[in-house]
Amino acid sequence: MTTGMGFPWGPRKVIYGLLGTITLVVVLELGLLGLLMALGYETESKDVGDIFSKAEAVAIYADKKLTTINETGTTQNLAPPVIQASVPTLRLYLGRLLVLQVAIISFVVILIGLRPSTLLAKLKITNLTISTLVMPIIAVISCYLVLALYISLISKLDISILEPTSTVPTEILRDTWAIILAGIGIIVLAPIAEELLYRGLIFGGLAKWGFWPAATISGVIFSVVHLDIGSLIPFFIIGIVLAWLFWRRGRLVESIIFHALFNATSFTLLVTRG
Repeated sequence: MTTGMGFPWGPRKVIYGLLGTITLVVVLELGLLGLLMALGYETESKDVGDIFSKAEAVAIYADKKLTTINETGTTQNLAPPVIQASVPTLRLYLGRLLVLQVAIISFVVILIGLRPSTLLAKLKITNLTISTLVMPIIAVISCYLVLALYISLISKLDISILEPTSTVPTEILRDTWAIILAGIGIIVLAPIAEELLYRGLIFGGLAKWGFWPAATISGVIFSVVHLDIGSLIPFFIIGIVLAWLFWRRGRLVESIIFHALFNATSFTLLVTRG
């Protein structure tokens, strides 16, 4: 068990990392919106909702159309509602996600200020062996069991607001390229980018405070950025597990493997159920 990780970066670089990541997200989001508008694409990457929400949107549009015809005699300036997300827009959003993940990886490496080979050695990402897979696999299975118990409890207590929902848009199931882009981002790039940021930079930079303070802060940030109230508790727990995997042997590769396996399982369930 690692008791002191001794990384040459601290809270100051953690703050710089958070501010820099927020800046990257904002810049890429604004850039994408500008590109969508320049190409004349819809800016919405998600469907309006379930079948009832779609029916409601159509009914509202029909009512506005009749009212406009009665008042002006034309509906020339009345745009129809966006019921289904535009596939080109969805692809561009997923492409933006891939660019963001690569940018985060590059930014964290530059911010830490170590040569890539030195950083890999410091985080012990090299020398992958079969034994390295054992604990991440056990942790993934354990987390899915805890998640199942959590969902069952929330369902019995009828606290719908705390029921986790998929952070992967189901709209990707309508397009092969969207599935491929999402798969690359979710299974390959996200585990590397997020573990470098949340466990490598943030947890590692706060590790001198002890496991629980560093794990709690990195876990809270990790859960909040997924932007789903129902996922706050599950992702916080997963964040603690990921921090522990890194802490126990100082090997970020175990956290990356866990993250990749967990995401791959969730992604496979989404695609096969669709």
